[in-house]
Amino acid sequence: MNRVMATRSVSLQEERTATTRARILDAVAELIIEEHPATLSVPAVAERAGVSLRTVYRYFPTKQALIDGIADLGNDQTAAQFPNDSVSFSDLRDYIPRLWAEIEGTRGLVNAQQATPLGHEIAKTRAQRRIRMIQRVLADEGVRLAPDDHRHLVAIVALLTSRNTLFELTDVLDLSVEEAAMLAVWTVEVVVEAAQRTKEVGR
Repeated sequence: MNRVMATRSVSLQEERTATTRARILDAVAELIIEEHPATLSVPAVAERAGVSLRTVYRYFPTKQALIDGIADLGNDQTAAQFPNDSVSFSDLRDYIPRLWAEIEGTRGLVNAQQATPLGHEIAKTRAQRRIRMIQRVLADEGVRLAPDDHRHLVAIVALLTSRNTLFELTDVLDLSVEEAAMLAVWTVEVVVEAAQRTKEVGR
């Protein structure tokens, strides 16, 4: 076999491997959404994914490995967690609607991730990264506050731009994703402007 054909063969095998793994994880996500993770079974995953039990075990040797695998699924789609390194305060009106549309598109996956211990740990890690980036955006904007006020401002901006706020506004208050994003951006702008003017947050 020549080098080009060998490379093509490896690429096809890698593609098949990735596709099979994705099918299995999609099945896990669907089952976790429909049922409780404690009731998840490997045979049910195999049946939903349309693969053999042996194939599932080849990719995920234990049930916990399956559940943990779901916590990493979709990270590429939602990697734009607010705010990324290139986002400035003036970008919010474009950025938040785009980010929240991405999150809305992976809602089932988000729910599945929240059902796993690893998913909770990943969420905490993302939150810490988001807080550091919010601090950077506020510093770039020239926001200078006393330490407690600064911490409170970062916390409220993180809350206002979180997926929990998105889901509350859309699921409970019946707003569209676009309306929810517009209100979140407006509120962040008002809060930051008030903090800059008064040099206080929450007092």
